[in-house]
Amino acid sequence: GKLVSAFFEEIANAPESPPMLSTGLVLLRPDQEGIDRMGGATEMNRLESLRSLVLIPRTGATSASVVFAPSMSPFLSALSGAAARLPNLCLLGLPRMGLRDEDLVLLGDAMRAGSLCGLRELQLQGNDGVNERGSLALMSALEEGENSAPLLECLQINGTRLGMEGSRLGTALAAGKLKNLSTLRI
Repeated sequence: GKLVSAFFEEIANAPESPPMLSTGLVLLRPDQEGIDRMGGATEMNRLESLRSLVLIPRTGATSASVVFAPSMSPFLSALSGAAARLPNLCLLGLPRMGLRDEDLVLLGDAMRAGSLCGLRELQLQGNDGVNERGSLALMSALEEGENSAPLLECLQINGTRLGMEGSRLGTALAAGKLKNLSTLRI
């Protein structure tokens, strides 16, 4: 919780992006303040060399406890803006993080903007709070955008309602938009 917040506060206050972030981060049980500060560091392009980012919710998180999950909107909003990018991010893991429709709309916008152009694996499994609007936004981004996910190899959407827009995913595959996709978990 508080450690994540303090970490991103230091990243944001550093004179330049720390070189150690050219590896990856696994954040255990991030709280809302930590997610907010991660969004701020992202807006400042302090995470642009990050290779992987995986957020792990509190132990035992289920769809019933998802109401206690922090909102990912500050981080995803930063990515959907024009300036913030994570071009080196290969893995984005947000399993069981309580994502909602508005989060997937922002993620779709970020993908369309090319903010995640190096993404090879997207883990969204277990986010069953996503409904039609969020599903449509993400699948449309995969279908429409040339820069959305040109390198995507693995898409994990099992345990979600993202399959509701499976026809768009099929269209994206048929159109060659996801030519590197080798693993699809639905």
